[in-house]
Amino acid sequence: MPSHDGPLLEPLVLLADSCSIVLFVLSIALKSRIDKFKLLNAIVASIKQIRAFLMVSETGSFTRSAERLFVTQPALTRAIKNFEAEMGVRLFVRGTRSVALTRQGERFLPVAQRLVREFDSAVADLHEESKGYFGNIHIATGAAFACAMLPAILRDFSRDSPRVKVKIEDANSVGIVQMVNSASVDFGIASLSGDVSRLTTHRLLSARLGLLFAPGTTGVPRSIPVRDLGKYRVMRFAPDTSIAGALNSMGIVDSLVEKLGGVEVSSSAVELAMVEQGLGQALVSGLTAMNSYARGFVFVPLAEPEVFRELHLCYRSDLGLSAQAMGLARAIVDGLSRIEPPEHIALALDVDL
Repeated sequence: MPSHDGPLLEPLVLLADSCSIVLFVLSIALKSRIDKFKLLNAIVASIKQIRAFLMVSETGSFTRSAERLFVTQPALTRAIKNFEAEMGVRLFVRGTRSVALTRQGERFLPVAQRLVREFDSAVADLHEESKGYFGNIHIATGAAFACAMLPAILRDFSRDSPRVKVKIEDANSVGIVQMVNSASVDFGIASLSGDVSRLTTHRLLSARLGLLFAPGTTGVPRSIPVRDLGKYRVMRFAPDTSIAGALNSMGIVDSLVEKLGGVEVSSSAVELAMVEQGLGQALVSGLTAMNSYARGFVFVPLAEPEVFRELHLCYRSDLGLSAQAMGLARAIVDGLSRIEPPEHIALALDVDL
């Protein structure tokens, strides 16, 4: 073999670069839906050769290294020779009683140590990711559920899964179903609206609809018949909201819209601000009435008939849920089962994920 540095250092430099390449490929695998374990199997063979090199460099003996690696000495010697041939570099000087690193072997040693260390770390992360111990979750839900239910659930989930990052999109039910259909989120929590043919859905709760009056309002009835809504200054709501969907399912949305006031607001926070300033009453679900920013407001449920808004957890049937997303979905179901809801909220107790 040649003894000058140029040709000998080239494969070492390439192998050093391969550390970054391996880790880059692994990082892509961790974030994608490809079979991560098949990818690892393609890398493990080379890692085994490097582990053998490290063991021989540590013990200075093929015999002791073979014992520690649980292989025969001839098999280990052959593996090292094949590795040197592939590298185009002699890594060891063989003596009668010991083995020592060549100059090139000494320069390769820290590269090999780093590669194995980072590979082991990547594999550990891969196994943790597959079990849901870390990763990213992207969900979509409305402000009412996010404010009333999610804070306590996410507090406990973050405590138990500190390496899982959760991103929450705020949208109405039509937008949430569209995001789930396009796979831009892992799952959504919404009233079912639009095309749900490709979705798996689990009903979480039903929230009764009612009018929300400004704080301090007195003389309100215990319930308001739907036919009497025209007697109140009910603010308008957008036709693509879950409120409109719930009323439409009862066949009463068209007659009601004609009686609504002139102010239309899509944000529940803005809607409550308008109510507080006396612009009228807001037609909302019991979830909105539970929110901390609705504290002090007076919620009066609709009656004759009672009208409910149902919330479902939904995701693409063909994609399923990642381990992380499944963990959060189960945390949501478990968290809901532990709360004491007000009388206008009915929880689904038979959710099976």
